[in-house]
Amino acid sequence: MKSKVNKNNNFALLHIAGAMMVTWGHSFALLQIGAPGLYGDVVHGIGLYILMCVSGYLVMKSLERSDGIIQFYQKRFGRLYPSLLLSLLLMVLVLAPNATVSFSKYMTSAVYYIKHQLAFSFVDGIAGVFRHNPLAGSVAPSLWSLSYEVLFYLLMPVLLFAFRKNKKVLLAESVVIYVLFLVCAVWAPAIRTLKVAYWAFQQVADCAFGNIFFSWDMLESNSGEPSEKNLQTGMGCMFHVHTAL
Repeated sequence: MKSKVNKNNNFALLHIAGAMMVTWGHSFALLQIGAPGLYGDVVHGIGLYILMCVSGYLVMKSLERSDGIIQFYQKRFGRLYPSLLLSLLLMVLVLAPNATVSFSKYMTSAVYYIKHQLAFSFVDGIAGVFRHNPLAGSVAPSLWSLSYEVLFYLLMPVLLFAFRKNKKVLLAESVVIYVLFLVCAVWAPAIRTLKVAYWAFQQVADCAFGNIFFSWDMLESNSGEPSEKNLQTGMGCMFHVHTAL
Protein backbone atom coordinates (compact mmCIF):
# COMPACT_ATOMS: atom_id res chain seq x y z
CA MET A 1 0.00 0.00 0.00
CA LYS A 2 2.81 2.39 0.90
CA SER A 3 4.59 1.61 -2.37
CA LYS A 4 1.44 2.41 -4.36
CA VAL A 5 1.01 5.74 -2.56
CA ASN A 6 4.65 6.63 -3.23
CA LYS A 7 4.24 5.83 -6.92
CA ASN A 8 1.12 7.98 -7.14
CA ASN A 9 2.97 10.79 -5.36
CA ASN A 10 5.88 10.48 -7.82
CA PHE A 11 3.53 10.81 -10.78
CA ALA A 12 1.81 13.78 -9.12
CA LEU A 13 5.19 15.46 -8.58
CA LEU A 14 6.14 14.92 -12.21
CA HIS A 15 2.81 16.39 -13.32
CA ILE A 16 3.25 19.41 -11.04
CA ALA A 17 6.85 19.95 -12.18
CA GLY A 18 5.86 19.72 -15.84
CA ALA A 19 2.87 22.04 -15.38
CA MET A 20 4.97 24.64 -13.52
CA MET A 21 7.59 24.57 -16.29
CA VAL A 22 4.89 25.05 -18.95
CA THR A 23 3.30 27.93 -17.00
CA TRP A 24 6.63 29.63 -16.30
CA GLY A 25 7.84 29.28 -19.88
CA HIS A 26 4.61 30.61 -21.36
CA SER A 27 4.83 33.70 -19.14
CA PHE A 28 7.89 34.69 -21.17
CA ALA A 29 6.05 33.92 -24.42
CA LEU A 30 3.16 36.17 -23.35
CA LEU A 31 5.63 39.02 -22.84
CA GLN A 32 7.29 38.23 -26.19
CA ILE A 33 10.72 37.69 -24.66
CA GLY A 34 12.96 34.66 -24.85
CA ALA A 35 12.18 31.88 -22.38
CA PRO A 36 14.99 30.21 -20.39
CA GLY A 37 16.54 27.16 -22.00
CA LEU A 38 17.02 23.66 -20.62
CA TYR A 39 18.49 20.57 -22.31
CA GLY A 40 18.77 22.51 -25.57
CA ASP A 41 15.09 23.51 -25.58
CA VAL A 42 12.85 26.17 -24.04
CA VAL A 43 11.75 25.36 -20.50
CA HIS A 44 8.05 25.06 -21.38
CA GLY A 45 8.96 22.65 -24.17
CA ILE A 46 10.68 20.38 -21.66
CA GLY A 47 7.68 20.72 -19.32
CA LEU A 48 5.40 19.65 -22.13
CA TYR A 49 7.59 16.63 -22.90
CA ILE A 50 7.33 15.58 -19.23
CA LEU A 51 3.54 15.97 -19.17
CA MET A 52 2.97 14.10 -22.42
CA CYS A 53 5.36 11.24 -21.58
CA VAL A 54 3.80 10.71 -18.14
CA SER A 55 0.31 11.00 -19.67
CA GLY A 56 1.21 8.36 -22.27
CA TYR A 57 2.31 6.02 -19.48
CA LEU A 58 -0.77 6.58 -17.32
CA VAL A 59 -3.21 6.51 -20.23
CA MET A 60 -1.76 3.18 -21.33
CA LYS A 61 -2.24 1.88 -17.78
CA SER A 62 -5.86 3.06 -17.91
CA LEU A 63 -6.38 1.36 -21.28
CA GLU A 64 -4.87 -1.91 -19.99
CA ARG A 65 -7.29 -1.89 -17.05
CA SER A 66 -10.40 -1.00 -19.08
CA ASP A 67 -12.95 -3.63 -20.09
CA GLY A 68 -13.69 -1.88 -23.35
CA ILE A 69 -13.02 1.24 -25.41
CA ILE A 70 -16.21 2.95 -24.18
CA GLN A 71 -15.17 2.50 -20.54
CA PHE A 72 -11.73 3.89 -21.41
CA TYR A 73 -13.30 7.00 -23.00
CA GLN A 74 -15.60 7.46 -20.00
CA LYS A 75 -12.63 7.40 -17.61
CA ARG A 76 -10.49 9.74 -19.71
CA PHE A 77 -13.12 12.38 -20.37
CA GLY A 78 -14.54 12.01 -16.87
CA ARG A 79 -11.10 12.96 -15.60
CA LEU A 80 -10.46 15.77 -18.09
CA TYR A 81 -13.74 17.69 -18.32
CA PRO A 82 -14.41 18.54 -14.64
CA SER A 83 -10.92 19.96 -14.04
CA LEU A 84 -10.93 21.85 -17.36
CA LEU A 85 -14.35 23.38 -16.68
CA LEU A 86 -13.40 24.36 -13.12
CA SER A 87 -10.16 26.03 -14.24
CA LEU A 88 -11.95 27.95 -17.01
CA LEU A 89 -14.69 29.19 -14.65
CA LEU A 90 -12.13 30.30 -12.04
CA MET A 91 -10.12 32.14 -14.67
CA VAL A 92 -13.22 33.97 -15.96
CA LEU A 93 -14.23 34.98 -12.42
CA VAL A 94 -10.73 36.20 -11.49
CA LEU A 95 -10.36 38.24 -14.69
CA ALA A 96 -13.85 39.79 -14.56
CA PRO A 97 -12.99 42.74 -12.22
CA ASN A 98 -10.15 43.77 -14.56
CA ALA A 99 -12.21 43.82 -17.76
CA THR A 100 -12.23 47.16 -19.61
CA VAL A 101 -15.53 46.46 -21.40
CA SER A 102 -19.08 46.18 -20.08
CA PHE A 103 -19.90 43.18 -17.93
CA SER A 104 -22.39 41.85 -20.49
CA LYS A 105 -19.84 42.07 -23.33
CA TYR A 106 -17.22 40.44 -21.15
CA MET A 107 -19.51 37.55 -20.19
CA THR A 108 -20.66 37.02 -23.78
CA SER A 109 -17.02 36.75 -24.84
CA ALA A 110 -16.18 34.53 -21.84
CA VAL A 111 -19.04 32.10 -22.59
CA TYR A 112 -17.90 31.91 -26.22
CA TYR A 113 -14.36 31.22 -25.03
CA ILE A 114 -15.41 28.48 -22.58
CA LYS A 115 -17.65 26.78 -25.16
CA HIS A 116 -14.79 26.56 -27.64
CA GLN A 117 -12.33 25.26 -25.05
CA LEU A 118 -14.77 22.57 -23.90
CA ALA A 119 -15.22 21.56 -27.55
CA PHE A 120 -11.39 21.45 -27.86
CA SER A 121 -11.56 24.10 -30.57
CA PHE A 122 -8.82 26.51 -29.51
CA VAL A 123 -9.46 30.24 -29.32
CA ASP A 124 -7.35 32.56 -27.21
CA GLY A 125 -8.75 35.80 -25.90
CA ILE A 126 -11.61 37.26 -23.86
CA ALA A 127 -12.92 40.77 -24.54
CA GLY A 128 -11.52 43.52 -22.33
CA VAL A 129 -8.56 41.78 -20.68
CA PHE A 130 -4.80 41.91 -21.31
CA ARG A 131 -5.22 44.22 -24.32
CA HIS A 132 -2.01 46.11 -23.56
CA ASN A 133 0.19 43.04 -23.16
CA PRO A 134 2.79 42.36 -25.87
CA LEU A 135 0.73 39.32 -26.91
CA ALA A 136 -2.48 41.33 -26.87
CA GLY A 137 -5.58 39.64 -25.48
CA SER A 138 -4.01 36.23 -24.89
CA VAL A 139 -5.26 34.59 -21.67
CA ALA A 140 -4.21 30.92 -21.80
CA PRO A 141 -2.10 30.15 -24.87
CA SER A 142 -0.96 26.78 -23.51
CA LEU A 143 -4.47 25.36 -24.00
CA TRP A 144 -3.79 25.06 -27.74
CA SER A 145 -2.46 21.55 -27.13
CA LEU A 146 -5.71 20.14 -25.65
CA SER A 147 -7.25 19.29 -29.00
CA TYR A 148 -4.19 17.22 -29.91
CA GLU A 149 -4.19 15.43 -26.57
CA VAL A 150 -7.85 14.54 -27.12
CA LEU A 151 -7.00 13.31 -30.61
CA PHE A 152 -4.42 11.02 -29.00
CA TYR A 153 -7.05 9.76 -26.54
CA LEU A 154 -9.39 8.98 -29.44
CA LEU A 155 -6.83 7.29 -31.69
CA MET A 156 -4.81 5.30 -29.17
CA PRO A 157 -7.52 2.76 -28.17
CA VAL A 158 -8.30 2.10 -31.82
CA LEU A 159 -4.62 1.40 -32.53
CA LEU A 160 -3.68 -0.46 -29.35
CA PHE A 161 -6.74 -1.90 -27.57
CA ALA A 162 -6.80 -5.22 -29.43
CA PHE A 163 -3.20 -5.95 -28.36
CA ARG A 164 -3.27 -4.56 -24.82
CA LYS A 165 -2.91 -8.03 -23.26
CA ASN A 166 -0.05 -9.07 -25.54
CA LYS A 167 2.76 -6.98 -24.14
CA LYS A 168 5.36 -7.83 -26.78
CA VAL A 169 3.05 -6.81 -29.63
CA LEU A 170 1.97 -3.74 -27.65
CA LEU A 171 5.59 -2.71 -27.13
CA ALA A 172 6.42 -3.18 -30.81
CA GLU A 173 3.36 -1.21 -31.92
CA SER A 174 4.16 1.63 -29.50
CA VAL A 175 7.71 1.82 -30.88
CA VAL A 176 6.37 1.98 -34.45
CA ILE A 177 3.93 4.80 -33.55
CA TYR A 178 6.68 6.73 -31.75
CA VAL A 179 9.17 6.44 -34.60
CA LEU A 180 6.55 7.25 -37.26
CA PHE A 181 5.33 10.44 -35.59
CA LEU A 182 8.83 11.55 -34.58
CA VAL A 183 10.16 11.08 -38.12
CA CYS A 184 7.19 13.00 -39.54
CA ALA A 185 7.69 15.83 -37.04
CA VAL A 186 11.42 16.17 -37.66
CA TRP A 187 11.91 15.38 -41.33
CA ALA A 188 8.61 16.03 -43.16
CA PRO A 189 9.06 19.56 -44.64
CA ALA A 190 5.33 20.38 -44.68
CA ILE A 191 5.05 19.55 -40.96
CA ARG A 192 8.39 21.03 -39.94
CA THR A 193 7.49 24.44 -41.38
CA LEU A 194 4.10 24.54 -39.63
CA LYS A 195 4.84 25.11 -35.95
CA VAL A 196 1.48 23.85 -34.65
CA ALA A 197 1.63 20.70 -36.80
CA TYR A 198 5.20 20.06 -35.64
CA TRP A 199 4.26 20.34 -31.96
CA ALA A 200 1.16 18.18 -32.52
CA PHE A 201 3.17 15.33 -34.07
CA GLN A 202 5.82 15.79 -31.38
CA GLN A 203 3.21 15.45 -28.61
CA VAL A 204 1.81 12.23 -30.04
CA ALA A 205 5.38 10.89 -30.27
CA ASP A 206 6.01 11.82 -26.61
CA CYS A 207 2.80 10.08 -25.52
CA ALA A 208 3.83 7.00 -27.49
CA PHE A 209 7.18 7.17 -25.69
CA GLY A 210 5.30 6.83 -22.40
CA ASN A 211 3.41 3.87 -23.94
CA ILE A 212 6.72 2.19 -24.71
CA PHE A 213 7.92 2.28 -21.12
CA PHE A 214 4.59 1.11 -19.73
CA SER A 215 4.76 -1.90 -22.07
CA TRP A 216 8.39 -2.50 -21.09
CA ASP A 217 7.50 -2.39 -17.39
CA MET A 218 4.67 -4.86 -17.92
CA LEU A 219 6.99 -7.24 -19.78
CA GLU A 220 9.38 -7.25 -16.82
CA SER A 221 6.65 -7.51 -14.19
CA ASN A 222 5.85 -10.82 -12.54
CA SER A 223 2.85 -9.50 -10.63
CA GLY A 224 0.74 -8.20 -13.51
CA GLU A 225 1.33 -4.66 -12.27
CA PRO A 226 3.81 -2.24 -13.90
CA SER A 227 6.93 -1.73 -11.80
CA GLU A 228 7.26 1.85 -13.09
CA LYS A 229 11.02 1.62 -12.65
CA ASN A 230 11.77 2.30 -16.33
CA LEU A 231 9.83 5.57 -16.66
CA GLN A 232 12.59 7.82 -15.29
CA THR A 233 15.13 6.11 -17.55
CA GLY A 234 12.74 6.62 -20.45
CA MET A 235 12.28 10.32 -19.75
CA GLY A 236 16.05 10.77 -19.57
CA CYS A 237 16.37 9.06 -22.97
CA MET A 238 13.62 11.28 -24.35
CA PHE A 239 15.48 14.45 -23.30
CA HIS A 240 18.61 13.22 -25.06
CA VAL A 241 16.60 12.44 -28.22
CA HIS A 242 15.04 15.91 -28.24
CA THR A 243 18.42 17.55 -27.60
CA ALA A 244 19.99 15.62 -30.49
CA LEU A 245 17.18 16.62 -32.84
